[in-house]
Amino acid sequence: MGIETLVDSMSRTEQIAALQLIWDRLSSVPGGTEPPGWHGDVLAERRASLEDGTAKLVDWADAKKRLRERHG
Repeated sequence: MGIETLVDSMSRTEQIAALQLIWDRLSSVPGGTEPPGWHGDVLAERRASLEDGTAKLVDWADAKKRLRERHG
């Protein structure tokens, strides 16, 4: 059974528990995981948009409300 089939056969609660377990294991190894290079590019773009005033900032409460509306 492939991992995709296994994940698809899990309930939402089981998927979240598996995700938490994987995250706990990955984060327990100091320096064990390097972020992908594109993360640095995204951060640089966001910093630049903050500096040049083109960033579109949203209040956290509004962002959560929009996400809940979008994902019900």
